[in-house]
Amino acid sequence: MEGLISLSESILCKKEILGQVKDTTIAGVDVKIHFPQLPVFDEGDPQIGINNPLLPPEIATTWKRGNEALFWGSPQNYPSGNSFVDLLAISVACKIDKRTEIARALYEGIKTWVKSFADYLQLSSKQNTDRDKNIENESRGWLEILGLECIPGLVAEHVFVTVPNTNSFVSEAQVDEALQFAASGKELHLEYQMLLSSYRARKECQNRQAIIDACSAVELCLDAYLINNLQKLDLTPSEYDNKSLGTKFDLVKSIDKSFPKEDQQALIVKPRNDVAHNREVNPSDRTTDALISCVERCLQHFFNGYY
Repeated sequence: MEGLISLSESILCKKEILGQVKDTTIAGVDVKIHFPQLPVFDEGDPQIGINNPLLPPEIATTWKRGNEALFWGSPQNYPSGNSFVDLLAISVACKIDKRTEIARALYEGIKTWVKSFADYLQLSSKQNTDRDKNIENESRGWLEILGLECIPGLVAEHVFVTVPNTNSFVSEAQVDEALQFAASGKELHLEYQMLLSSYRARKECQNRQAIIDACSAVELCLDAYLINNLQKLDLTPSEYDNKSLGTKFDLVKSIDKSFPKEDQQALIVKPRNDVAHNREVNPSDRTTDALISCVERCLQHFFNGYY
């Protein structure tokens, strides 16, 4: 059984991932993900290749939507071969009498799988986290199972996915990690879910919300660490309650000498307090970006991964 995953936002991939076939699991179903291939570049005139779309994966060379060729994506530059990928092909080895059952499982699981895949790529590559492209397109990504008659009562789940779209191209290793995470069924650490919310607020130029979300992420992280170390701090839980964010940073630094040597009071605490206590404050892009970067480093100090 074969099918397509359409992405509402392009994935920016390094050349090394193009043409690859990757194993993953969607809703318990073993699936192969087929990436499109680069067109042939003419060294005498590289623009010939740049101006041509990506070629379909080997399993999809004859696929069309009606009479129209499928658009798999496009090269971004030469000679790197880095490209925008818009479509992924999937293939599943299954018996004919299991096709409907497996298709139903894929339709039901695709929304969660694609969101997990996209979220992980966004965190690991920082693609699509800046303000340089506002998302106004309300199109949706979806899964299509090819050659399968309509299943009564089954509608393909339409998926809104914020997939990376900046100049930070994902590597094969990052794609492998994202596929592993999406197949695991696990959730991101809550702190990183909050950081993703901060990225999305920043992308929509909502700096106040971006700061609030990023600070919520780091404060949750500090709380978890400090509550486990109250004895070292000679504090009772009631004495720790209602400590300010600034005090929490000071407490962490008093017992964790490897904590990032930065002025978190200036980079995080002051902007957060300005936003929290004054509705009229509109933080600058520079202040917001510096705060989010500092929060990222704090989270990286406490976590070895995103989940």
